[in-house]
Amino acid sequence: LPDYDAGLHYTLTLERTRKSAVWVDDAFVGSCDSLCTAHEFDLTAWAKPSFRLTILVDNTDYPTRGGHMTSPDTQTNWIGILGRMGIAAEAPGRVRQLRVTPNVETMELSVSLELLDEPCTAVLSACGTDRTVKLVPGENRVSLPVPEAELWSEWHPTTYELAVTTERGNGYRLSFGMRDFRAVRRGDGTYGFSINGRDTLLRGKHDGMIFPMTGYAPMDETGWLRVMETAKAYGINHYRFHTCCPPDAAFAAADRLGIYMEPELPFWGTIHALDDPECSAAEQAYLIHEGYRILREFGHHPSFVMMSLGNELWGSPERLGEILAGFRAYEPRILYTSGSNNFQFCPAEIPEEDFFVGVRLDRDALIRGSYAMCDAPQGFVQTEEPASLHDYDRFFAGADETGAGGGDGEIEIQYGTGVKKVKAASVSGRYQPRKPVVSHEVGQYCTYPDLSEIGRYTGVLKARNFEVFRERLHEAGLLELAADFTAASGALAAACYKLEIEAARRSRNLAGYQLLDLQDFTGQGTATVGILNAFMEPKGIVSREAWNAFNGETVVLAGVSRFVVRAGEELSVKLYVSHYGEEPLRDAAVSVAMGEFSCELPCPELRTGLTELGTVRIPTRAGEQKTETLTLRLSVSGGEKKASNSYEFYLYPSESEYASLARELSENGSVRVSGEASSADGRRRELLLTTSPEEAEAALARNENVLLATNRLPGIESTYCTDFWCYPMFRSISESMNKPVPVGTLGLLIDNGHPALSGFPCETYSTPRWYRLVEAGKCVVLDGTGIRPIVRTIDNFERNHSLGLLFEARKGGKLLVCAIDPAVFTEYPECGAFWDSICRYALSDGFLDG
Repeated sequence: LPDYDAGLHYTLTLERTRKSAVWVDDAFVGSCDSLCTAHEFDLTAWAKPSFRLTILVDNTDYPTRGGHMTSPDTQTNWIGILGRMGIAAEAPGRVRQLRVTPNVETMELSVSLELLDEPCTAVLSACGTDRTVKLVPGENRVSLPVPEAELWSEWHPTTYELAVTTERGNGYRLSFGMRDFRAVRRGDGTYGFSINGRDTLLRGKHDGMIFPMTGYAPMDETGWLRVMETAKAYGINHYRFHTCCPPDAAFAAADRLGIYMEPELPFWGTIHALDDPECSAAEQAYLIHEGYRILREFGHHPSFVMMSLGNELWGSPERLGEILAGFRAYEPRILYTSGSNNFQFCPAEIPEEDFFVGVRLDRDALIRGSYAMCDAPQGFVQTEEPASLHDYDRFFAGADETGAGGGDGEIEIQYGTGVKKVKAASVSGRYQPRKPVVSHEVGQYCTYPDLSEIGRYTGVLKARNFEVFRERLHEAGLLELAADFTAASGALAAACYKLEIEAARRSRNLAGYQLLDLQDFTGQGTATVGILNAFMEPKGIVSREAWNAFNGETVVLAGVSRFVVRAGEELSVKLYVSHYGEEPLRDAAVSVAMGEFSCELPCPELRTGLTELGTVRIPTRAGEQKTETLTLRLSVSGGEKKASNSYEFYLYPSESEYASLARELSENGSVRVSGEASSADGRRRELLLTTSPEEAEAALARNENVLLATNRLPGIESTYCTDFWCYPMFRSISESMNKPVPVGTLGLLIDNGHPALSGFPCETYSTPRWYRLVEAGKCVVLDGTGIRPIVRTIDNFERNHSLGLLFEARKGGKLLVCAIDPAVFTEYPECGAFWDSICRYALSDGFLDG
């Protein structure tokens, strides 16, 4: 300390570290164990012009397991010191615990600060207002009017600074914003959130502080602005931090951008009642202390609007409520929840929490679209044909006022990457929250890893996981298809996210949703579930404009029961506008166009929230014998605001040319047909259609040509939706719980230029036209055969099977295998068109002579 002054006080600050201990020369100064807030050490008693400072940092034996604050699955279990590190000198009249509480109603600041030593005079300044006050040792409270301050919100992220200067020259600064974020009951009886009296919808993302270049979260505002600006560009206005709390720079960036922040205590476990023999009183005390430290250090940020006690907690609802009550008394401007998805299958009523975050209101009252098999039943995106009418409001109606959380029963649940048994009563009634409900960890639709990202890992972390996936794919002989797997599975995942998010936007009772995730997750076996990669960069699977069409501030929605239409059918389309802007849309209009049809619906005012506009009926042309894809284009405009959305519909003939063959095949098991005369020799070619593998084998041995149509071949179950989160993780969890394992496939990769599909024009990836075909099919394992399927099912990156739904081979005669139940070909027009196309091909020279 070259400017050492014995009359000053010296404080060492370590902005973010692990457990730390400090020595000056050989004298022990103290220790600190906060995972989320700065470590401060008073060095005054040992300070001198020259001394040896020793800092020990320990990343073992934490006072709590730490969740994603310490998990190697996210920011790694790093060791060291991040952010600000230094020794500050202060004169007597030192201020600590400077806190500011804005009051929007009175436009005043309530300032609380602790004076550590002798009385002094200080000047408080904010928004052009100064006030001189006399401070006394201990807590001091001062009011400061700020009548000209603007209110902070997602639309106007205006911040200010409070400065405190003491007579001896000590200076302290704290940013703040004037805002009023509340949980409210709306006029229609639903519950939601408001910012400064205006309704808002939380469009959130999960964040585990994944930063592959460093292995830890940035401590500078620039680093956080980069990722948060990207998130906001994709419609995100809310961050939920999974069992972690970001550094001050993250809150500062969110303040500037207008993002609502929800940090979470670093805990994933059970909060027992204090008299429970299993209670860890020391861990509870630590977590509670950590909560107060978080509130004290970051509570001044206007973006800090919500707080959670942890992820998927169990234990005593009463004890959780007591902890919440203490936090609220300390910082009443923040909204609190007892945890994210607590008591999973039997959510509990906890009066002290302001909002509820979960995935269901009872076992079957599901409020998101996808679930792991070990948490079944699964969601509508996984189990229903793609449509756009689903919402969750029916699960909120007519339910009991309280749920059945807690109790003495014992159930086994998925917990992190494993399982555990917890105490919980059997569900006796549906939980009816009397507070805003936020859907937890929405989405989790897996894409095949983008192996081109391997070279992107130039920092401390290397993509060893992706290197393993690449080697497995090479060993399977499929490496050349890697980019196609990523693109096709990504297109399906993006479509699933659209179904999921639009269902939330149609649900009046949902106050928000928290995606898991906008970006890929590097841990837990690798979960490539994002439309952005782990670096928050686009993966090329959906454009920002297409994503914001359903995840933006304003979304115009179509409600239809199917995306497949018979020629001549009238398409019934319900219209909605989900608008959560700063102001209503005045003098608005909604435009509808599809093919030759167009209309415009004038709307004098579209208020905040969900507006149903009625039904539009759109005719389709009758008598067409070809398939056709039609695009429904919707747009809404009002003032300077405009939003658009679109939906693809697939038009098919009512009659299938070869429907009688399909019926005969289903009834009799086989049928022989003749093709057209060959152009080569004029002879008519014979084809055996059969559902029997044995009959097909015998015919091939006789050099006959065969179309085998059956879903009873050995293989893997066929399912339309892409896999949930990460196959290896949930396979092992399901096995340990003796529950069905997930199917684990990632959609279709289609050779749409193959002549077998010439009468069934389609994309290279799964679309709703394939739903009935896939669900009636079987994925045949073709490993080592050298067969390249015409319609391939993409397997996950653990198994990497070569899977075929439609493929051909020569075994004496020529074989075309359609691993689909032929009964479906007469039930749905798209299935009939597919059947017609493969029958024409199987009866053509191209197949018979190929």
